[in-house]
Amino acid sequence: MGANLSLISSRLPEILLAFFLGYLALVAGEQAQEKTRLVSDVVIAILLGVLILNAPTGRLLGLTQDDETQNRWQSGIAFTDKRLLRLAIILMGFKVQAELFNAKDALVVLSVLLIALPTAFLLIGFAARRLGLTQGMGDLLGIGTMICGASAINALSPVIKAEKRDQGIAISAVFLFSIFALLAFAPLANAIDLSPEYSGLWAGLAVNDLSSSVAVGSQFGDDAEILAAAAKSVRILLLGPLLILFSMARSTGENAEQNRWFHHLPLFIVGYLLCFGLRVAGDAHFGDQTGWVNFLDWNSDVVKMLILTVCAGIGMQIRIQTLVSVGWRAALAGGLGSLGLAGLSVGMLFCLENHGWASALGVGATALLGTYLLTRIQSDRQAA
Repeated sequence: MGANLSLISSRLPEILLAFFLGYLALVAGEQAQEKTRLVSDVVIAILLGVLILNAPTGRLLGLTQDDETQNRWQSGIAFTDKRLLRLAIILMGFKVQAELFNAKDALVVLSVLLIALPTAFLLIGFAARRLGLTQGMGDLLGIGTMICGASAINALSPVIKAEKRDQGIAISAVFLFSIFALLAFAPLANAIDLSPEYSGLWAGLAVNDLSSSVAVGSQFGDDAEILAAAAKSVRILLLGPLLILFSMARSTGENAEQNRWFHHLPLFIVGYLLCFGLRVAGDAHFGDQTGWVNFLDWNSDVVKMLILTVCAGIGMQIRIQTLVSVGWRAALAGGLGSLGLAGLSVGMLFCLENHGWASALGVGATALLGTYLLTRIQSDRQAA
């Protein structure tokens, strides 16, 4: 406990700055929501962070000065993206109502993931080979797109012995789609009249990194935010099995012990499930009692501010120059996979909501088969 408090206190200025920007976004978002649904507090928080970093204020605050000062600030900002986000996800378990994410939702998530994730991976592999990228880069882009962005890329890098340069480029390339999702998912979902429930599931199923996934889901309402976190949690739990598969496929026989799946088990998901269990028990025993309702309301406010603080931290890690100079081939390959994942996910959800399971599974199976055949044709041509 003492070590954790010391860690927080050493990063307090950076955390307070992100919190302040998050609070400004909350106030501005409330005003904007009265006029349009296209501008949300999470997008405002990210834009404020980008402005702070890239405007002259970045130099005044030391965000873009000497390496020592810059690293201290970036370390504190990264703390909000890692620790505070995980705390928000854990507490979000208290927001989950037992009937909200039911067996049907779980079946929808698993069905879409079973088809959409391999389709996205095949698309990235196809694009990587066409663009002359290494297999390692394709693997990094693939797992970052399929699972959870930078976290998955960082977890896979030692497994396949990826170069640090490739690791950084892959993280930047994959994160580009998260920015696109934050700006485009809400208008697109509104344009096709996708329900808030399925819009939240779409955010969890298709957005790369965890913080952006939850942020996109929050644009569709509190329930959609919860569904986004729940769907995203399913994807995160796939990290362990996928690391095993990559280890088996790319292994050189070394470091097998370090690549076991339980070394990468996200413990904050365990906390999330524990809080969900406490919510179910609390609803059953306390119902609508004032104390329990007040606690849940307080918890929702805390989660909201934590998410906005995290979003401001995300913005303060986005350098315009880096976005411009990121390897265009990696960005193109990752973008193709991300668009494939997002397009197929929303297509299946739309068909499921409007036409039923047969239509949704038909669309998914056709896309997966078509992508597989495309990659086989490419492989055969290269072999010839």
